[in-house]
Amino acid sequence: MIRPAEHSDVAEICFIYAAATQKHHYEPIKYTVADFRAYVNDSRSYLLVSVELGVVRGFLLAYDLLSWCYLDILCVMPEYRRKGDATKLLEDLALKSDCIEACYYAPDDAVESFLQHHQFQFNPVRTTWVKRG
Repeated sequence: MIRPAEHSDVAEICFIYAAATQKHHYEPIKYTVADFRAYVNDSRSYLLVSVELGVVRGFLLAYDLLSWCYLDILCVMPEYRRKGDATKLLEDLALKSDCIEACYYAPDDAVESFLQHHQFQFNPVRTTWVKRG
């Protein structure tokens, strides 16, 4: 079942996130418990969980940017991968936004294959965000 995350899910979300990113030398942001708690209440973000039998198996974090949505994190616990959790999370997000952008920082054939399978198109132009003034 896919549903919005609740405060009671945050410990499991943090565990999944830490396990998924502990070996990543390229993770630009290290999210904390406080960050995930804030996303639970933030109406501009989507923090969704995949839950079966009371166990959070995976989660997705995305940001609503009005005309499109930015997919920041999609994590599923290793023992539940290839069982449809990531697909269900992504499909639920697609119901909320017509356009979803995702990026990743290191070559990963599994990520690339997953995104292509879900009709993401590779954009060779780098996106740069600039804040002036």
